[in-house]
Parts: sequence; structure tokens; C-alpha cells
Amino acid sequence: MKPRKTATLPPFLHGQQGGFSLAEIVLALGIIGIAMSGILALIPTALRSAQDSQHETQAVLISRKIFADLKASSDPQKALVIKGTNFPNGDSTSFDLTQSKKIIIGYDIDGKPRGTISGSISNEIKESGWVYAVELTALPENTGLPNLSRVEAFVTTPASAALTNRTTFSFFTLFDTRTP
Repeated sequence: MKPRKTATLPPFLHGQQGGFSLAEIVLALGIIGIAMSGILALIPTALRSAQDSQHETQAVLISRKIFADLKASSDPQKALVIKGTNFPNGDSTSFDLTQSKKIIIGYDIDGKPRGTISGSISNEIKESGWVYAVELTALPENTGLPNLSRVEAFVTTPASAALTNRTTFSFFTLFDTRTP
């Protein structure tokens, strides 16, 4: 009978048990820790970007609704009547496209109107429940053409924040002010 060969260990494992040394484990944990801290540092940036995107989308939707309501009106002197159950004081106002006029309209987080004030969005806004403030301006004399009015909508958010902490989106369009 032939003698059986026994398995021999590689030279680097002679007299040692297999496994990792403490130094190797500490090094691996350090690398994992550095990688995880880099990944976790991206989370606030991603959340801020998502919130900015949500605000920009809502600003576009609000301005499109305002412009659609203005376009749908048959009377340019009462082109936009802002009233409804969303207003805590039952406010109501109209917006005339034939005269230079400016109003501030407040909207909640869902894009529903909350009320109106006079002034400018560059002033401090202390209205409760306002997330978006829209400065709507009619400028009939700035077009150079009769029966045409330029309408600007500056949507700022968050409305109650300090001016330096707000983001403002600007939109404008032209409207024919002739009555049908």
C-alpha cells in the first residue's frame, strides 16, 4: 500500500491559525467608516435639492393657474377675482389688466390661495399660512402696443422667511386687453 499524502499548509500559514489580524479589522472598519460618512454627507444635499425642486414645481403651477385664469376671463378689468373658502377673512379682490396695478397673493403649501396684501414681496411678509407669495403686476404701458398688457408674476418661497433666505421665480406673459 501506498502511504497516504497528508495535506500541507502553505508556507505563510505554518504554525498559525487562519483569520484576520486585529490591525486588518481596524483598517477595514476605518475604510468603511470613511465611505459611510461620505455617503451620509450627501443626504442633506439630496433633501435640499428635492425641496427646491418641489418649490420650483409649485411656483410654476401657481403662475400657470394665475395666467390661465387671466386668459379665461372675458372682462380685462376684472380679469382675476381672488376669493374663496381658503381665505380666512373672506377676502376678495379683482385684478385689472388695463391699468398698472400690483397685488400680493399668498398661497399655502398645496398652492391654494390664502389672501392678498398690498406692498411688495421684497418687504417682510408676516401672513400666517403663506408658503408662497406671488407679486402680480400688470404693466399695460410697457408693451408699446395698444390693447396689450404685460403681466409679471414673481413667486417667492418661503414667504415668511427673511428676504435673503427666499427663492424667487419670475414669470411673465402678454395679454390682449380688448373686450370680445
